[in-house]
Amino acid sequence: MREIARRADPGELPDPLANPHSPPRARGAHWDRRIQLALIGLLCAGFGAFGVFLGLERWRRATFTLGLTMMYLALLRQYLPDSMIGVFSVRSRTFDLVFGLFLGGSMVFLAASVDALGS
Repeated sequence: MREIARRADPGELPDPLANPHSPPRARGAHWDRRIQLALIGLLCAGFGAFGVFLGLERWRRATFTLGLTMMYLALLRQYLPDSMIGVFSVRSRTFDLVFGLFLGGSMVFLAASVDALGS
C-alpha cells in the first residue's frame, strides 16, 4: 500500500469502483438488486456462450455472439451503476455506449456478412 493511502483517513479515500467520468446516479440505480444481478448474469451468459463457440471453433457464431454481448454491455452501461458494472465502466456513459454499439455492431455485421466458405 502506498504511503499516502496509509496516512489518509479511509473515509476520505474515493470509492475505487466509482468512475469519475460518470454522473453520480445511474438511471437504473433504484432497481431491485436482484434485477441488476439478473442483467449481469445475462451478460456473463453471453460471454460464456462466446467461449463455448470459440472452444468449438465456430468462429462466425463466436464473433456474432461477442458482438451481441458487446452491444448488450453498452446498453447495460447506461442503466446500471458503476459499482455493478465494475471494470466495464471505462469512460463516460456516452462514450461507452457509442463505442460498444459501434464495435459490437461491426462484429455482428462482419459475422453475418462473411460467407461460410463451405462449412
